[in-house]
Amino acid sequence: MSKFTAFKRITNAETPVPLKNLARTPAQVGANVLLVDWRRGAAAPVYSVAASNTPAVGAELSVVLQRLMRNSISLIPHDVHIIGFSLGAHVAGFCGRHFLMHTKKRIGRITALDPAGPLFEGTNVSVSRGDADFVDVIHTNMGLLDNLKFGLAASVGDVDFFPNGGSVQPGCREIACSHQRAHDLMIESITNHRCIFVSRPVSGKSGRMAAGINLDSPPLHESGSTSRGAMGYDSITARGRGMQYIRTRSKPPFCIPLEDQRCLVERVRDAAHSNGFPKQGPAETS
Repeated sequence: MSKFTAFKRITNAETPVPLKNLARTPAQVGANVLLVDWRRGAAAPVYSVAASNTPAVGAELSVVLQRLMRNSISLIPHDVHIIGFSLGAHVAGFCGRHFLMHTKKRIGRITALDPAGPLFEGTNVSVSRGDADFVDVIHTNMGLLDNLKFGLAASVGDVDFFPNGGSVQPGCREIACSHQRAHDLMIESITNHRCIFVSRPVSGKSGRMAAGINLDSPPLHESGSTSRGAMGYDSITARGRGMQYIRTRSKPPFCIPLEDQRCLVERVRDAAHSNGFPKQGPAETS
């Protein structure tokens, strides 16, 4: 299995922590990893220029993949997993589309870590389901750029995770902290063998994020276990699909064990009951 990691920007200051960590972690699951260094394209002083460079970078990555597969009988499309952060998530999407167009085959998986929202929200060029056999998305900073939110709000993957509501992450006070939390969660999903990021579905909604949906206040009722997800590396093997909600801690380890999550849910139920609401939560509506 091979992993390709495409980050939004690669500067001397940013390179040591996220890139080295992501380069190191796939070895724990028996994978080879290649880092996509597109610092010249991503470091454009104007965001719109960097965003417009993503199709070319994605196409070049696709060409590299095709060359590798021509020279190696052991590398097949199904085994390729591209992990992209911010603009890098859209690089991954363009790569998947270019690869499909030229080989008639899809790569195995794309993990989009808080895909960049500006210039991609509401378009048909953002990373999306169909760009790979399986597309999982972690939203940690969705919202408007005017509000210093950098991530895509739309539900675009086979499964979309919205930790802590998907907009502001606990413990984050600095600009871009919530945005960068996405790759921290992905790394921990590989390195933390004691806890799985178990999620539950957001009921009654699907597709693009609807105006007025409040993910910061999840449903008070528990959903069936068959539709639970596992945010991060193991999401492909879990049954949960669509929009998934999960709580995390404010600092590492971010993962909250399932039993602790149940205690938090029960606390919300008790608070609702003490304020005159039915403790079992409202019935589902179609």
